[in-house]
This record gives sequence, C-alpha cells and structure tokens, in this order.
Amino acid sequence: MEISQPIVDYAGYLFDAAGITQLSETDNLLILGLESTPERNLDEFGYADSHFQMRGYEKMSIPSYHRFSILFIARVLMLNR
Repeated sequence: MEISQPIVDYAGYLFDAAGITQLSETDNLLILGLESTPERNLDEFGYADSHFQMRGYEKMSIPSYHRFSILFIARVLMLNR
C-alpha cells in the first residue's frame, strides 16, 4: 500500500474533506477542508489590533492540524528507518 493512503484516510477522519493530488513525479499536494455547521462557525472573523483574524477557522482547525501533523511526522520517521 502506498504511504499516502493512510495519511489521506486519517486526514478524512479529522477534516470534512481530504484529498491528494500529484503535482509532479516527486511532489504531492494534500488538500484539507472544513465546513461551517451550526456547532462549528468558521465564519467568525474580524479585526483585532489592526490585524485581520479568522477566529472561527483558527479555533476549529488548529486542533485538527495539530493531530494530523503528529501522524505525518510519525509516518516520515517510519519511512526514514
């Protein structure tokens, strides 16, 4: 089995949409997506201290990205053994 499939499968568990596309012979692009729901408002945004902030997206996506990055690092370490 190709190493990318377990990564996409786990990403699909953490995100509403997950896919992979091949950019070149050696490069792939992982695409992750979340959608707004009544329980998860990603559309909460505005300015704070003169900086644009996407609070809803940051609040909901950062935990998923963190869990996913742990898996990704573990897979890379397994490949480099």
